[in-house]
Amino acid sequence: MGGAATGALAAESRPDGARPRNEGARAWNDGARARNDGARAGVEPGSRTGYAPALGALPSWADALFVGNPTNPTGWLHARDDLLAAGRGRLLVVDEAFMDAADEAESLIEPTMPGRLVLRSLSKTWGLAGLRVGYIVGDPALIARLAAAQPPWPVSSPALAAMVAVSSQASRAEASERYRTVRRHRDHLVAALEASGFGVVAGHAPFVLVDTAELGPDSVRPALAARGFAVRRGESFPGLGRSWIRVRVPDPQISDAFVAALASLRASAPRVD
Repeated sequence: MGGAATGALAAESRPDGARPRNEGARAWNDGARARNDGARAGVEPGSRTGYAPALGALPSWADALFVGNPTNPTGWLHARDDLLAAGRGRLLVVDEAFMDAADEAESLIEPTMPGRLVLRSLSKTWGLAGLRVGYIVGDPALIARLAAAQPPWPVSSPALAAMVAVSSQASRAEASERYRTVRRHRDHLVAALEASGFGVVAGHAPFVLVDTAELGPDSVRPALAARGFAVRRGESFPGLGRSWIRVRVPDPQISDAFVAALASLRASAPRVD
């Protein structure tokens, strides 16, 4: 993308990338922890199913706001107006890696993006995690500063070829159809989990967050792995414990088998009062 009002920058992420360690990062992590505490307590996302709670009061001294939309691991979708309000007067960086799954709803990409950057990834929709390729769209002045710090040849030839391939009209139509299917399959998975008595945080992402606390305080990942299911651990996210898992949305047949396997763990689970 380009033009006078919006810039863009392609990049491959580096495994040795620096992590922010300043007060602003800690403040935002505290905010993430509070929001995940809300998920743990079973707080409703809001009046619109799958939408995130309000961002809440953010420290006025923070000069930058970094947020995922849809969020990870809840899959909640922040309303565009809420993000713009929270980012007013500061740098706003939104990671829209899972926005394809939300049919571009609430995306902040538009012709004019002052003081704003949006990060997008090809690794989610197309399973190209090995290429580690994505792009940034936003304020031309900010894009220029990023480009000045970018190393030579930042994107490999295979990554460039992949970016061109998935940008075609046919590929975009395929992605849209794929996520229409994912939405139907997500509804099936959520209904099956809820019918079996498991707490679910369902949003707009190609995964759901599941609370398995009734099976005990420990992670169910080893037991599920023994039954042929691999899930994402939840304890690496601020505010969530070992009983939380993130589950990719599969087809209904696999969903039913997964929920049956999860329910079968009740027989060996210690009683939780």
